[in-house]
Amino acid sequence: MMKNMKMMSTQAMGETKVGEVNRDRLVKKLVRLALASEFTRQPIRRTDISAKVLGTENSKMFKSVFEHTQNELKRVFGMELVELPVREKITISQKRAAQKSERGAAQSSKAYVLVTTLPPKFRVPEILGAGSVSAKEEAYVGLVTMICTLIYLNGRSLPETKLDRYLQRLNIELNTPIDRTEKLLGTMCKQGYLNRVRDNTGGETSFDYHLGPRAKVEIGKSGVINFVEEIYGVQAPEDLAVRVGRNIGIEESERSGDKKKAQAAGRPRTRRDEAEQNVEEEDDDDDDDDDDDDDDDDDSD
Repeated sequence: MMKNMKMMSTQAMGETKVGEVNRDRLVKKLVRLALASEFTRQPIRRTDISAKVLGTENSKMFKSVFEHTQNELKRVFGMELVELPVREKITISQKRAAQKSERGAAQSSKAYVLVTTLPPKFRVPEILGAGSVSAKEEAYVGLVTMICTLIYLNGRSLPETKLDRYLQRLNIELNTPIDRTEKLLGTMCKQGYLNRVRDNTGGETSFDYHLGPRAKVEIGKSGVINFVEEIYGVQAPEDLAVRVGRNIGIEESERSGDKKKAQAAGRPRTRRDEAEQNVEEEDDDDDDDDDDDDDDDDDSD
């Protein structure tokens, strides 16, 4: 009896070990897929994971493999997979089609991208770039951030004609250091940063640019505020962040809480933060001088 129980226990342990080895193999495949997809800025879809990683024989292991992949990405690379929001329905026909298909059910994009999990104090070019980022890549990131910020500040919708005027002021309405402007905007749309929507209102055809799901995840509202503050530098108005936050839908209390959390976590100080502290220190010095003058007057009396 005891011998049979021991054999069954040994067999169960062997099956468990084989299962763990198989899971670890799938985790490594998913990590490679995530890194390769991020390199080309393409989202990872649930169907891709099923077809390229799990296969039909491991279709029920998605949850376990995904969780262990997240742990491995955080531990080794300081990143994690985040699900993209569902692409917004802009036109009336899109909204009607969405209402028919949803039927009250919660929507999920089932598409993921990699984002950093590094603490804010480590999110600096010297660490993130590590000398491997090309000038072309830096220029592309700058252009993406600028255009997405303009869309955010214009109510998350920017007519193509207005965007052309902005680009003309920067002398990149036709060409950029990377590629032709038209082709570059098309690339941003394919990668999910922008969403170009046709508008036939009034019998005339025009196009508007909206934020894509990737822009909301990678840049977001806090990225817009940081970008604007960095451009203004120490010459920024005192209420710049409040005005920008209000324009893009952030309440002042929400922003103050985020700022305190970022500073507590060791976020790199911006020039505006330093300027604010200098003003506060000057005010404190003035108050101390006033107190000293009052003490001198009391002594003379």
